[in-house]
Amino acid sequence: MANITMSDRIEAPPERVFDLFTDLHEAPNRLRGVEQIELLTEGPIGKGTRWRETRIMMKRECTETLEITEFDPPSTFTAVCDSHGSVWTSEFRFTPDGAGTRIDLSMRCRPETLCARLMSPMSFLFAGALRKAIQQDIDDLRTAATEAGQTAPA
Repeated sequence: MANITMSDRIEAPPERVFDLFTDLHEAPNRLRGVEQIELLTEGPIGKGTRWRETRIMMKRECTETLEITEFDPPSTFTAVCDSHGSVWTSEFRFTPDGAGTRIDLSMRCRPETLCARLMSPMSFLFAGALRKAIQQDIDDLRTAATEAGQTAPA
């Protein structure tokens, strides 16, 4: 299966960027690709938080269940998703970069069923759509960070 790595930068401090990336309550309002988030656990967002996320992927509605397995604000969090016979692990790192934050994403896929292993060679077809969706999320969160910076008290 395709592994994906991406890097970007947002002109906001790591604390703000981390908060935006992990604010599941506001994700449907901030991320164009997310239709709905249903929290499956109570309490604050952190290690062990589970949610069901519905988004549009390749013009189709797709619902997946994710869980935060590592949570170290404001520097990193990891989310895991078991989808169609494969386990996806997405690690987000947030590093200070001047007045902004560098975002590094590592997404790894481990096929666990025979069907998923047989489909592995075709994963490059899906990887492009996934990269595009991730970049759109980052761009949407960049906009949210910029808007928050403009409305912050001086």
